[in-house]
Amino acid sequence: MYTYTVSVPAQFLQGPRRDPERFFVDDVLSPGRRTPLTWYTTLRIDIPATIEECIATLVHATNLQHCRFGNITNETFVMHPTARAALPKLQSLHLAPAVRLRDGEQPLAGLRSDRRTFLCHIFDAIKTPALRQLSVECNAVWRQSSFMALLDASGCRPGALEFKSVHMGEQELLAIMRRLPDLLALKLHAHPVARTHRWGAFMHAISHSHASGILDLVPNLKMLSFNPAALANLRPGKFGALATTRMIGDPAERLAVVWLPVDEEKDTQNLHDIYLLHLAREEELCSKIFVSPEMVTWGTEVRELVWTEDERCIISFPGWVKTGEPGKVYMTYSDMSLEY
Repeated sequence: MYTYTVSVPAQFLQGPRRDPERFFVDDVLSPGRRTPLTWYTTLRIDIPATIEECIATLVHATNLQHCRFGNITNETFVMHPTARAALPKLQSLHLAPAVRLRDGEQPLAGLRSDRRTFLCHIFDAIKTPALRQLSVECNAVWRQSSFMALLDASGCRPGALEFKSVHMGEQELLAIMRRLPDLLALKLHAHPVARTHRWGAFMHAISHSHASGILDLVPNLKMLSFNPAALANLRPGKFGALATTRMIGDPAERLAVVWLPVDEEKDTQNLHDIYLLHLAREEELCSKIFVSPEMVTWGTEVRELVWTEDERCIISFPGWVKTGEPGKVYMTYSDMSLEY
């Protein structure tokens, strides 16, 4: 798939029209690119890209505001950057490897359990003082020191964190929550198979926490999402009890969105352990409660929460859910939209 969402300066749109497929394949990932990467403000790459190519792109695209690498391929890493690349405007970053699972999906036959993509090497190579949102999918090797070093070097405090099938343990996740007390949105989706390994300890800790428990580490949290795999180790009713402690009392401290990405008809057995829906029908405890396998509006909800209305008017936000046909390029600038 060749899918790019790019924001570029007006002077580029006034230039001669070029062949989009050749232009972007040659220019975005090639060292001999003709167009300076400093022109890009938004970039999505879904074609296979190695860690080296991702880092090389970030090093030169210093004006990026939003970036998504959706098909990171290599299992080894050889380039060792001597200094962090400064990305002073980067506000959202999404990293996903070539092999990843959807919620509830089983691993493909023959998939090696030791497959690694070393996404954390990207953390070692950049500095992101303006980072608001970070999404990491299916990283078989989570290196806590790299992530914490990114926070330290950047001085950033992201408002939204999304971890899907990331192999981190209870203490690592708790350390992140302590480091980011102003966190507004948190998505924790466990691997459907590996959930009984390290995630079990974290969910057990939540299950046995007091009423003023783990979520009090992030008192400003407004959006929360666990998938069924992450909830599998909870005792009956515990998630509902946990969430309810943040849905009553002072309105300024309540959760605004609770999202359970399950199919209510197919996964009724999971809902027996979650009396959240029943409570929601009885009282207006939460402004929005979703039970749906599709989370297509999650990004919109996060955007409205993490960025102010004035910021949303100024910043060009990408439509990540929009995918193009092979060879298609979607270019946006201000209120202008061109499809080549």
